[in-house]
Amino acid sequence: LQNHVALTARDLETLQHSLHDADAEAAAFRAVAAPLLARSPWQSTFEWLPRVTRAQRDAFETAPSALDGMSIRELDASGAVVRAGSRDEYFPVAWTDPAAGREALVGLDHAHDAQRGSALARALASRAMTSTPPLSSIADSPEGRLVQTLYAPVADEAAAAGFPSDPAPVRGVVAATLDLAGLLEASLAQMGTHDQTLLLFDPDAPASAALLWSDGKPLQIIAPETRQGLAARIAGGVST
Repeated sequence: LQNHVALTARDLETLQHSLHDADAEAAAFRAVAAPLLARSPWQSTFEWLPRVTRAQRDAFETAPSALDGMSIRELDASGAVVRAGSRDEYFPVAWTDPAAGREALVGLDHAHDAQRGSALARALASRAMTSTPPLSSIADSPEGRLVQTLYAPVADEAAAAGFPSDPAPVRGVVAATLDLAGLLEASLAQMGTHDQTLLLFDPDAPASAALLWSDGKPLQIIAPETRQGLAARIAGGVST
């Protein structure tokens, strides 16, 4: 399992490096992303989220190389997708790979999302890779699968050249979305493990949720308050 996640992290770094060129285009992004997705079926989507300021918003929404007439969007309190409100900056999805089937993700501002926004903010502050908790809304996965998203910031090399003593400003973030059920299935198949029930959680984070997986059943998020009792009832091996 750790090896599969580490492979995704390396793939995300590959995409991160490919986007250091400010002139990179969607076709070049997909040319790098497509073979990475093909070899790792648990990776469902790669995305490019440029930093868009308030002043740049109109141009970004109308540019054919960006949203091509679509508005930057956000989720409201009820989970509906609406036009994004006015704020200083946005990190909307500009490109995805695959493109087909991911149209609903384009334009969504991850920075304004309650769960994804905190992980993205940590990536910006630390200039390091971060991840969300497990996510399950249609805005996270068009197929309604349980997923987790990793973020890696992309430095603005041109801006940094003028200020060598300062950290490079971030011009965007590249993201990888993992299909968690697919990740577990691939890992267990490689181990030759079958007909097991697994409860996965972080023992050092008692307030965090757990994941419950069984052959032939949907992957579930288990609330922290029920995790301990469930672990005691599961027969056989429990993975932590």
